[in-house]
Amino acid sequence: MQKLIRKLVFQDIQYINIFEKVSRVRPSDCFNYGSYLVFVVPQEQLSRAIGQSGTNAKKVSSTINRKIKIISYNGNKEDFVEAIISPIKFNELKFEDGTLSIKAGLQSKALIIGKNSTRLKELKGILDRYFKIEAIRVM
Repeated sequence: MQKLIRKLVFQDIQYINIFEKVSRVRPSDCFNYGSYLVFVVPQEQLSRAIGQSGTNAKKVSSTINRKIKIISYNGNKEDFVEAIISPIKFNELKFEDGTLSIKAGLQSKALIIGKNSTRLKELKGILDRYFKIEAIRVM
């Protein structure tokens, strides 16, 4: 697994501290994707981070007054991308030569790209930090 090096802004540090205090799990990363604040935790601590019946997730969400998503990263690129863009459904996801190809239906395609390509740009920024991706193709 590649070591993530990134400067965190003060707000991100606050969110991470709140998340850690509530769930007792230290997230390795925190970023915005669409309307969600996404926390990345180790695979083996995912259920502990979410809490029984989602109690930790709900508590963090209400404390910071934002929708959150808790995902894990275990080194599998496809699973990581799928976790980020869920609940949007797609047909196929493939990494080839620094390019991510996502095959999806018309409505899902629109949701992945977003208005003025904002979600696509956010996704590319996130994936650049983890995998050094050159382009994302949504078909």
